[in-house]
Amino acid sequence: MKSLSSQQIFNFLNQVYPKGSPWTQKMIAQDLEREDIHFYVLREGADLVALCVFQDLTGEREILQVGVLPVYRGRGLARRLLDSLPKGQPYFLEVRESNQAARRLYESVGFVEVGRRPAYYQNPPEDALVMKGEFHERNDYSGV
Repeated sequence: MKSLSSQQIFNFLNQVYPKGSPWTQKMIAQDLEREDIHFYVLREGADLVALCVFQDLTGEREILQVGVLPVYRGRGLARRLLDSLPKGQPYFLEVRESNQAARRLYESVGFVEVGRRPAYYQNPPEDALVMKGEFHERNDYSGV
């Protein structure tokens, strides 16, 4: 796998989020050095087009980031990344309540809502839904 730089990821996130990256370049650089944080990417040539970041915790994992460049959305790239994640432990994530596309994606791969964090997000303020998913070796989620 080609190495990633904090600048590449920061630039990517600035394109994914209309109001700019939720992470600073310094935060990204620190996370790239950590052994418990993993970056899964899809590229087209040298270009980073999709990213999933998760953290190993004791007995579970937390998805910290899932993003796809706007011109590549709707092609199943986020699903491919989620399907490629290691199996065997439950995953948790937070998603904006209004982010219907992300919620549909997460539900389609087996995530269920397990909680809510009031006013978790800023700009604009919004609740986060906490979702839990258990990935198994089977990646066909249709008709489960």
